[in-house]
Amino acid sequence: MNTIGLDIGGANLKAVFMPESADQDVRAIEVSFEMWTRSAELPQSLKQLLNQVDAADEVQNIAVTMTGELADCFSSKKQGVAFIANAVSKAAGNKQVLFYQIDREWSNLETVERNWKAVAASNWHAMACFGARHLPDHSGLVVDVGSTTTDVIPVVGGVPTARGTDDFTRLKNFELIYAGIGRTPICSLIQSVDFAGEKIGLARELFATIHDALICMGLTPEDSKDTNSADGRSNSRHHALHRLARMVCSDVPEIDENVIQRIASGAIEAYRLLLVEAIDHALKKNGNSTESVLLVGSGSFFAERVLAEHFPQLARVALSERISPRANICGPAYAVAALLQGVYDGASTERLRPSN
Repeated sequence: MNTIGLDIGGANLKAVFMPESADQDVRAIEVSFEMWTRSAELPQSLKQLLNQVDAADEVQNIAVTMTGELADCFSSKKQGVAFIANAVSKAAGNKQVLFYQIDREWSNLETVERNWKAVAASNWHAMACFGARHLPDHSGLVVDVGSTTTDVIPVVGGVPTARGTDDFTRLKNFELIYAGIGRTPICSLIQSVDFAGEKIGLARELFATIHDALICMGLTPEDSKDTNSADGRSNSRHHALHRLARMVCSDVPEIDENVIQRIASGAIEAYRLLLVEAIDHALKKNGNSTESVLLVGSGSFFAERVLAEHFPQLARVALSERISPRANICGPAYAVAALLQGVYDGASTERLRPSN
């Protein structure tokens, strides 16, 4: 059974082609998609994405998970789930579409709106259920650092044991950090910078993101072809410095580069502390019996640094090494395809069945 996994977020669309045969390669694609301004384009964008990962039309089933229902173009999360489900239906043609639920059941196109609470914001649960298979005894933490959010999910015996079940309760329990290594605005992480004994206030404006800070400090490579940035210019170091300078209402030539570097390092430090707090909270909640962590997502390199520095006692397992770097970036899409297909670590197990 060839399967496509879709992870439909508010800022990105991710698709993974998972073949039934081990002789075929897994294909994974991520594209930027601003749901809040482009929702009308979703059916066509999904169709193009499906054609890219399944050019030979080999797929029978599409497994879907989502977080895009939270986009503020929708009047409610319920409406968002229904809208996204309808868009997938239009894009899927005659393929069977099933939507993952946080109770490990599945909705089809007829039942998805009725089951919207279990379908909404379900990608963390799919990732944790699948990811647990890569941990010793299927227990530990799954830490998924994406461009927008970070999940810190405890698992025991292959089952997520998170106290939260939706975004609100996961935020309350430090299991969801609404910050990541891509889109998070600098002004949401720090409000001022200290320089030469003075405190300089920052503009509370989306001039720059943490991605600019990571480029500035050499923690992630620049990419002059990538224009997914706060101002639409490239993610070269030159333009990243320009955006960071705007945080103090300046151009690069006007200010000492040390000010820019302090802005960058301050934002990175603020995010680091959020991640340390969340992991520490999860460990204490589990009685400090956790031994292993699965690292997932485009920001897994950052989580690796944090764990090595603050939690060296924890064994670290990288999904990018267990599967592939591309599948790692599209982790929940890979996970939901694997869950539907019944594949864990390349071995077939019981198949999850859709609920009525």
